[in-house]
Amino acid sequence: ITLIYPAYSYAGVKGVVIAGVIVSAMTTTYYLSVLHKVLGIHIRDSLGWVYYKKGMYKEALIEIQKAVELEKEDPLILEHLGDVYIKLDRNDAAMEAFEKSLQFHEKEEGLKERIEEKIGNLKKGVQ
Repeated sequence: ITLIYPAYSYAGVKGVVIAGVIVSAMTTTYYLSVLHKVLGIHIRDSLGWVYYKKGMYKEALIEIQKAVELEKEDPLILEHLGDVYIKLDRNDAAMEAFEKSLQFHEKEEGLKERIEEKIGNLKKGVQ
């Protein structure tokens, strides 16, 4: 189903039809950029997590770092970043990512306990 397509007039493209409503080109561009950013964050994180699960930790790090650049306050993405750092034996960086994740834990149920356990394990030297 195509929800977004150009709205034409005799003068050319004036805007875009989104779910049956003509929206100005400026408004459309704004909303598409927001949608792209939101999708970009989660696509990067998801791709990074797939790499992580396949043991491709360097590739995972690249994708998850890009997600963090787009959204610095997402606790789950920061947790994923910490998990990747652990696999790459970068425990100090993992600790930093987990501590940042804790700052935003209220956005994700059960995250605080999970992160505190990971931080405790890092302090004990358990991975």
